[in-house]
Amino acid sequence: MVVVTISKCSPRLRGDISKWLMEISTGVYVGRINARVREQLWERICEHSDCGEAIMVFSAKNEQGFSFYVHNVEWKPTDYDGIMLLKRPLPPKVEKAPRKKRSSGKQKSTKNVIQDVTKDLVEQKIGIPKSFVAIDIETTGLKSEEDQIIELAAIRYNEKGEQVEHFTTLIKIEKSIPLNIVELTGITDELLKNEGIELKEAIGKLLEFLQQDILVGHYIGFDMRFIKKACKDLQLELGERKVIDTVSYAKNKSNLAVINYRLETLVQELGISEKQQHRALPDAELAAKLFIKLNEI
Repeated sequence: MVVVTISKCSPRLRGDISKWLMEISTGVYVGRINARVREQLWERICEHSDCGEAIMVFSAKNEQGFSFYVHNVEWKPTDYDGIMLLKRPLPPKVEKAPRKKRSSGKQKSTKNVIQDVTKDLVEQKIGIPKSFVAIDIETTGLKSEEDQIIELAAIRYNEKGEQVEHFTTLIKIEKSIPLNIVELTGITDELLKNEGIELKEAIGKLLEFLQQDILVGHYIGFDMRFIKKACKDLQLELGERKVIDTVSYAKNKSNLAVINYRLETLVQELGISEKQQHRALPDAELAAKLFIKLNEI
């Protein structure tokens, strides 16, 4: 048995889920599907939910008899003595009259703020950036709280849409890479061992490379969740970052009719010859070419 609940998601995604499960109430779906279909369905939900929230509960051979996935929700999965629970976050404390602190002469560090300016670009509140950095990462899975970054890349472009410089690296991890990720990316445990660097060094070099340019990526929210989590764990300052998601940008092009908004579908529709390779550097380059092409429409 599988139960899925979604909120703040597009009607198109709701219709897509209905192909496999029955909608018994608005945003609530139940049904029976095998594990392979379940994993593919969850991947599709994460890719197409944008800023929406989703929870999937399914039967499992464990002490509880079930397991679950969550996406973009405030409640966090927590292991409580071998039992997985959803932990409800405490409400923020409200201070009635905060005291004004005296200035010590030192500036406070910038908070980790990710601002999606795709809508502003569509509504022409901002112009097309004179320069930008296209980014992409490869990971061991879809969940930033559990999975790890194994490769990242960033490419800087000037106002003419020309590559200026790039940065890419493989990253060492302690666990073995899942077989499906090896088959998808071609990245192996041996490759990471021989050519990878430590995560802290990789993220530090990435932050140094990014400077203050606007970041562009396909489903960039996915990449930024992993990068933000890494910065938090490593006590590194991500700073204020403005991002443009080529998925949202493409959806706002009224004369662009596609069956889905996957990277490989969009580049094929727009006549970009390269294919998605599921490696960080070529896929970052492909996202940049898509962004440049969308600007021409």
